[in-house]
Amino acid sequence: PIRFYNEIDLNPVPDAILSNIKSGQAYLFTGYFQNYRYCSRDSIHALFDFSVNPLPDPEPSYFLQVRRGDYMRSRLHNLNLHGGYFPRALKIAGERYPSALTLVLSDDIPWCQDWEPLKDRRVQFIEENAEVSMRIMHHASIGGITSNSSFGWWGLYSNPERPLHILPEQWFGRDGYY
Repeated sequence: PIRFYNEIDLNPVPDAILSNIKSGQAYLFTGYFQNYRYCSRDSIHALFDFSVNPLPDPEPSYFLQVRRGDYMRSRLHNLNLHGGYFPRALKIAGERYPSALTLVLSDDIPWCQDWEPLKDRRVQFIEENAEVSMRIMHHASIGGITSNSSFGWWGLYSNPERPLHILPEQWFGRDGYY
């Protein structure tokens, strides 16, 4: 039988439940799971083979993870990050690292290619599957800028030794959520 657990109101799954997970037992967890307690860096490294660097040139770079798609239709997730947060974050990154390459990962690359704040900077648009994209986020030498998305959060968490970690202050468009 499958055991179910639903993350309630974005609160982490209690340690008592996590510590009782048994090998061979099927579990279905639903929620957001944007918390380091769920997964050690070692387990992230076990899931993704970070020994393979998909970036051909080791030049200084940082990633910009832009999630649009389903978020654009969601009152909980659509925070209009492209209107204020992303331009400010790109300004900070550009001032600190003016010659760095911006690696843009998104579910809407055509929109990103037309987006004005990316026009006057060195940009490489990345259209890869999730595993390669996660490796790119991990190997971006300077760090990254993420949307309010668990995918980008894990991309930053996988390699904390980099100097640039920019995340939105507000994660959800609903009161009481971080």
